[in-house]
Amino acid sequence: MNTTWHRSTSLLPMRSGLSTRVLLGALAGALAGAAAVAIWGSRKQLAYGSRQPLNRERKPLNPRRLTMHAQQMISTHPHVKGNTNDVLIRCIEECYSCAQICTSCADACLGEDMVAQLTQCIRLNLDCADVCAATGSVATRRTGSNEEVIRRMLEACATACRLCAEECERHAGHHEHCRICAESCRRCEQACQEALQSIAH
Repeated sequence: MNTTWHRSTSLLPMRSGLSTRVLLGALAGALAGAAAVAIWGSRKQLAYGSRQPLNRERKPLNPRRLTMHAQQMISTHPHVKGNTNDVLIRCIEECYSCAQICTSCADACLGEDMVAQLTQCIRLNLDCADVCAATGSVATRRTGSNEEVIRRMLEACATACRLCAEECERHAGHHEHCRICAESCRRCEQACQEALQSIAH
């Protein structure tokens, strides 16, 4: 019995060693392959990462390109037949942009330590954002006609933008988001006034 046990156990290290070597070899190969893929992927990511930020810095947003999507869409309307009011379309884009910026400014104001001093700014931010979004929606529609309401909306939007800009300018020296918001409101106010002049009474 001792001999049989000794022979069986004497064979185990050989079999175990063989299977261990095979397993370790396969594992090493898999790790090497994974490392190669990871290195290739990281180099590719670095390559793309080094190009994309540069493109963003070298190519600032072009306001004319921002209006192209709305212009192309509105020009396809069967009642428009390609005859677009480019001044009004630029106003639409400014309205939507201002709505987003005012919403962001209000949110940033809520995050400031001196939030109690920014209550009026937050209120005007949110009011302006709502008016801008509504104006953009009404001015976008081309089925039928409702020019009187569009004019009233543009007037209200210009007023909301002016009031919001004045309030944000009071805090622009301390808060960069208020400075950015004030500039956006001024652009939208001007765009609304120009759009009003482009609509026949």
